[in-house]
Amino acid sequence: MDITNGKLPTASTTINSGTKVSRISFQNSLILLVNLYPECYVLTACPVNTCYFPVADRFIISGKGYGYILIKYFFKTIWQFDAPPEKVWELIKDARSMPEWWPGVKRFEILSAEQEMLPGCRIQASVKGLTGDLNFELEINKTVPCREIVMQSRGDLAGQGVWTLTPDNGNTISTYIWEVATTGRLMNAIGFFCKPIFIWNHNRVMNAGFKALKKRL
Repeated sequence: MDITNGKLPTASTTINSGTKVSRISFQNSLILLVNLYPECYVLTACPVNTCYFPVADRFIISGKGYGYILIKYFFKTIWQFDAPPEKVWELIKDARSMPEWWPGVKRFEILSAEQEMLPGCRIQASVKGLTGDLNFELEINKTVPCREIVMQSRGDLAGQGVWTLTPDNGNTISTYIWEVATTGRLMNAIGFFCKPIFIWNHNRVMNAGFKALKKRL
């Protein structure tokens, strides 16, 4: 993949695996870092908080200006509930009530007129973070009632989430995959050093949600 096919200013040589870099610059250093650690970073042009993008892929958003390194995160959370998927689904789809029972979730407001978690539905979310509130917008791409929700995120967190419910002998195995990158300059600046702490905080919020959801079933 030619990683210089975006419109970021770079040296004249393409930096791909096995290609010699003829001139070291700030931009080339960023590109090289992304190539060496594609599972950790993504390079993009600013602004990114208005764009959805798949952080699982390595690419550059077309645009002018210098590149910015975004810190990537991959979370996989598995819960088990002593209740069938239908009952768990009834609580999950009631997005507006989440701030009432999920500690750390400050806002989860459906912006669409239908007020239901259907494809095309947009949700404004706010979650308490270590450096301040994380504000992002979710757009539902796919729903399979009682089985799956697929969503994209933009704002302070850009990426994709997939929440699946699997029946298990009258119980439910819940699997939530959250693959995002932080877009805020502060979180990306200190993310090089504080990523383990941010991961810990995410797990703490998810554990609080699990306990609260389990009590409501």
